Amino acid sequence: MQKATWLSSWGTMLSALAAALGLVFTGIVAWFSVSATRQELEQDRRFQASKVTFWTERPTENEYITIISNRSVDAVTDIEMLFRVPPFGRDRTYYAGLRLDGIPPCTRISIPEDLLGNLIRGMEYKLRGSTSPDSIQFYDSNGTPWVRGIDALRTGEISTESSGPWGDDDAFLPPNVKIEPAQYCDI
Repeated sequence: MQKATWLSSWGTMLSALAAALGLVFTGIVAWFSVSATRQELEQDRRFQASKVTFWTERPTENEYITIISNRSVDAVTDIEMLFRVPPFGRDRTYYAGLRLDGIPPCTRISIPEDLLGNLIRGMEYKLRGSTSPDSIQFYDSNGTPWVRGIDALRTGEISTESSGPWGDDDAFLPPNVKIEPAQYCDI
């Protein structure tokens, strides 16, 4: 009789242990599932913003061109090219911005550096070195603000000391600003 009670106790204990291990395993699987879902949502949220880039090209020895490319299938709005401007202090970085109202889907805009320099100087700033933008900021089709640096993309905004003159209408863009289809667009 005692042997049956002893076996019954061991059986109950093994069943409880198996149930506990099953719960731990289920918890681990659920945690990984939630983690993967969060990662997927973050990738979806960043997808359009990751398709908006800028860079500087040098077609000739004395010429630089800044290019902003929207390779997504949705327009981006309130684009602002950000230029570091004086005073160059350690406490705070100051930016002047040249604003475009929007860039349509699958579009690339090329802006000559001398035009950028003239616009910034027209805002009474003296730039050091290149007049290539330090970063750009824009809003995606969901209204999320993004800042794209040379090597990073993050949500948020940078306040600017002043803003430049351009609007959405192509008539406001100088003739030496080139608008063309973007390569490698996700259509």
